[in-house]
Amino acid sequence: MKKHNLFKVLSITYLVAVLLTWILPSAVYESSLEVGSRNPMGLYDIVVYLIYSLRAFAPVILFVLAIGGLYGVLDKTEAYPKMVERTINWFKDKKRWFLIPTTILFVILASVTGLNLSLFIFFPFVIAVILGLGYDKLTALTVTVGSTIVGMLGATFSPTIYSLINYALKTSYTDEILGKVILLVLGTALLIFFILMYIKDKVVSEKKEDSKKSKDSAKSKKIKVAKKDEKKDKDEQVITNKVRTWPLYVIFGILFVLLVVGSIDFGTGTFFEKMHEAIMGVHIKKFYVFKSIFGSIPAIGEWSFGEYLSLSYFTFTFFIIAASLIIMLVSKMKFDDYLDNFKDGTKKVGKAVPLLALAYALVYVAATNQVYLNITNFISKLTKDFNIVTCSISMVINSIFNPDLYYYTNTQLLYYIDLLNDASINPLLGMMFTGIHSLMSLIMPSSILLILGLSYTDTKWTDWIKHIWKLFLGLLVISLITYTLILIL
Repeated sequence: MKKHNLFKVLSITYLVAVLLTWILPSAVYESSLEVGSRNPMGLYDIVVYLIYSLRAFAPVILFVLAIGGLYGVLDKTEAYPKMVERTINWFKDKKRWFLIPTTILFVILASVTGLNLSLFIFFPFVIAVILGLGYDKLTALTVTVGSTIVGMLGATFSPTIYSLINYALKTSYTDEILGKVILLVLGTALLIFFILMYIKDKVVSEKKEDSKKSKDSAKSKKIKVAKKDEKKDKDEQVITNKVRTWPLYVIFGILFVLLVVGSIDFGTGTFFEKMHEAIMGVHIKKFYVFKSIFGSIPAIGEWSFGEYLSLSYFTFTFFIIAASLIIMLVSKMKFDDYLDNFKDGTKKVGKAVPLLALAYALVYVAATNQVYLNITNFISKLTKDFNIVTCSISMVINSIFNPDLYYYTNTQLLYYIDLLNDASINPLLGMMFTGIHSLMSLIMPSSILLILGLSYTDTKWTDWIKHIWKLFLGLLVISLITYTLILIL
């Protein structure tokens, strides 16, 4: 399974989901659990569901391709490589001052805004810097993907994660907020400790390998390389010093602020909503100026929840493409070159599309043939009362076959509410429901964010599991202890 490692693992997962439709009867929950007959998927269904998934989740796929296009354009500018190089030089003597703050930033953003998959916009830049600082791909993935998932595990005010769950459970963002914050802090501390220990072990390992090499040979090689590149470095320094990188920092900064602020639930009647109404209401006679120019773009703070939930990736994609066009103008790139570069960038991330199709096909199976309610019913009823362990086991299994939290909530949460039938534990249920699903995203092959990270860095899923399993178990233990203490207290 060395080649196409993740594709093979994900294909097996999909086939297991298909097999379950042959073994388990279909089920649906509408005020009560209704178990029907078996509805096995045939060969035609296996293929067609893949096509359905591409159609249903096209906004996500277009969003990912747009990110690839953006970086395809950036890579062909003089400023972006210099921007990466300067960032590396800033932190080359204090590498941890880049890793740790970046880790904490991703954690907080994912926890507060719910920008999980959307944070992938900044992953290529961060990964490039981390690799440039001398760390490996696993470190880069842990800082980006790992941090985002830990933030999701300890989600606090995230509208993309909690808006639908709060509506179903009749809870609020502040319910069990102390427990959420404690889990977030403990998870972040464990993540940072894991990163630092891995780096330490890696350095020790590399030193042992270096000691086996001839010191004289290494010194000779360095001298030759230095002489060969001395003139080249001076010439490049003269050229790169003239390259302006500040426009890219400004563009990235504005894009960052827009995505973060646009995804925070400020509530109705807020400043941004009123400002949006005022701007869109500007008109000359009967011609609405900004509404005609920008169309039906939602107000800041409404990009990732409510009626705009399905449009959030379209909104993000719009700003990504707009940013790429501005970069084209700033760098004085020809439009034909822009199109070629954008296309080349989409090719790099395009290899993830078949993987995303498989992952979202699992979502489609779970939404249309809900055999997994049988699993939930069986495991949850092994104990008479609500039990943290059995409930978590059920959520672990179901998460693998339904990697999209929104659809997972729609197909599973109402039945959990009926099974438990105790409104007092609803806040804990919501916390567990999101937490376990998010934690599984760290290891399950169907995890959308993990798929993008592994695909972009050409990292094998098996290598990632060998690297991350200790952190996963640690986070699981911390989560179960936190849930238990909340239940007891």
